[in-house]
Amino acid sequence: MFLPRPHCERKREEATVSLASSAFNPPNYQSGEVSPQAAEPAPEVTEISFSLSTDPNPVVRATTGPTEDYFLSLSIAYAGVVICEYLLPEGDFLITSVPAPMNGVVNCMKRVILPDPVKMANSAKQKAVQSLLNDLVKGIMVASNHEGIFILCRGNVCVSWSGFLAPEHQTKLENNTYQQLFKPRDFQAALEQHRQGLAPLPDHRIILYVGYELEGNKCMDRELIVIQMEQAFTIRLLSSSCSH
Repeated sequence: MFLPRPHCERKREEATVSLASSAFNPPNYQSGEVSPQAAEPAPEVTEISFSLSTDPNPVVRATTGPTEDYFLSLSIAYAGVVICEYLLPEGDFLITSVPAPMNGVVNCMKRVILPDPVKMANSAKQKAVQSLLNDLVKGIMVASNHEGIFILCRGNVCVSWSGFLAPEHQTKLENNTYQQLFKPRDFQAALEQHRQGLAPLPDHRIILYVGYELEGNKCMDRELIVIQMEQAFTIRLLSSSCSH
């Protein structure tokens, strides 16, 4: 089941971020930090791009630097309730449940910190979410750029995902393995097919479900923590399609 996009109430001190802004630093977003392990230099998430840049015909872009097209819209939900939304600049970062240690080795790893579930009314779900957060200390590495969205799930946390490229619409991600979940070229081709009436509208979202693993690759409670992401250019293209 795909996560709808309900309105997320932001704290008063959070600034409204537009696509025109290249600087973004929300309360739970850290820049210039270290890896989750204090003595371990942060793995460069840009390695994801290099490791999986196998497309012989990458999407052509006018500039070589970061662009607003590949800003990443990110939302986090606990038990079906969206608790925060971010708009992150193109690049790479770590989604984790812990802030970087103050005495660690600095290696410019940006972080999105998953909030504690202290405001959840259901104590059983609160406990279950907290248990999952304990498994997300090493975190999920993400890279968003002109070649797509890349993921690396660190540790043993069970993460499944859905998206228009996902086999059978839902699949468990391999741990400690770089994986490409979204390809701009493939999305644009699928959208063009839709415009010609030859295919259904492709889903532009990548949705990660964090849960427990049971019976092989099946995950239960996959909706306790849901992380949804989409590249900015896809929102623009879909908006343009709706206006025609």
